[in-house]
Amino acid sequence: MDAERIAILKQAAEQGDPWAQYNLGVDFEYGQGVEQDKAEAVKWYRLAAEQGIDSAQFNLARAYDDGEGVEPDRSEAEKWYTLAAEQGHAKAQCNLGILYDAGEGIERDLTAALKWYKRAARQGRAIAQYRLSWLYFEGEGVKKDPARAVQWLKRAAQQGHVSAQYDLGDCYRNGDGVRRNPAKAARWFRRGAKAGDADAQTNLGVAYFYGKGVKQNWKKAKKWYERAAAQGFDRAQCNLGLMCEKGEGMAKDAAQAVKWFRLAAEQGHLKAQYYLGRAYRDGEGVKENKTKAAAWFRKAAEQGDAESQNELGVACFYGKGVPQDWKQAKKWYKRAAVQGNALAQGNLGQMYLSGEGVIKNKARAAFWFRKVAKQGDKTAREFLREVSSRNAKQEG
Repeated sequence: MDAERIAILKQAAEQGDPWAQYNLGVDFEYGQGVEQDKAEAVKWYRLAAEQGIDSAQFNLARAYDDGEGVEPDRSEAEKWYTLAAEQGHAKAQCNLGILYDAGEGIERDLTAALKWYKRAARQGRAIAQYRLSWLYFEGEGVKKDPARAVQWLKRAAQQGHVSAQYDLGDCYRNGDGVRRNPAKAARWFRRGAKAGDADAQTNLGVAYFYGKGVKQNWKKAKKWYERAAAQGFDRAQCNLGLMCEKGEGMAKDAAQAVKWFRLAAEQGHLKAQYYLGRAYRDGEGVKENKTKAAAWFRKAAEQGDAESQNELGVACFYGKGVPQDWKQAKKWYKRAAVQGNALAQGNLGQMYLSGEGVIKNKARAAFWFRKVAKQGDKTAREFLREVSSRNAKQEG
């Protein structure tokens, strides 16, 4: 049956029938009734495209865009997408917008991207609606307009575009372009989560964990974290580690916590790296190992995590897992301190007070203790009162 159909189609195509040429191209591209041959598909698409068949123009452009059956050539892709787009082909309009938006192989043109996204979006193309929303969010090629961005995001989300569902949930959670509404945020996260989006699954887990927009339920939080973690999503893995560590919604299990922290940490999740370093430092769920603790603290510290910077400072100050080095201790304490980490501010103040690794300087010590005191530290307040009292006596 297929052989007979292909023979009839090929005869018509060879006689110049553009739709036969297009359909024969489709058969060769996907191996329908013939052996798959993408170069042969391009040949027939081109013949049909040259006769003005918009779907053939689109498929030929896509071949050039992806380098399927022909050498990749974005300029040729632009040419054929444009011909199809001008005939109203929504997919071509969307892909042409993407081409101009990315500016790969052709000059980036956000005005043109906006124009073609709009045309495709008005025809209901969800991808175009989603991408158009981000031009409005970022103010690229158009005046920044979060409210209009949300309008396009809603249209895409309502069509089942998973990333749009997640992003719309984020908008309702944070109040971006729309009034903050935790319940609506949770509803959109749920839709994205059910479609398998790991980000949405994690955020739905967060909603259940804290009871934001839904009734607090740690078991449901765990369920959604586990679904995202099974996809290798580091944020969910880290959150599961914290639940195991603290026994929230389950029995405490330090070893299981370490397992989740490690999976996330190995992907570069900085807080997981901190938690894993802390586990090695304290011997919780894993054999105590100061060297490994310092190594994980360093990974997170170098990414800017203030808690890890302070911990690495402590390791350097006392020589725990690393050679003792007060200069390095000061460096890491200061990096954490300027981010507002109270422990680091106190440690830096103590260095200036004692003169360990720095020139003794009570004024600098007071500077850092004052910052700690503002965060409610009683010891720092007592030190400042003592300094103030001593100064008053000297002045008297």
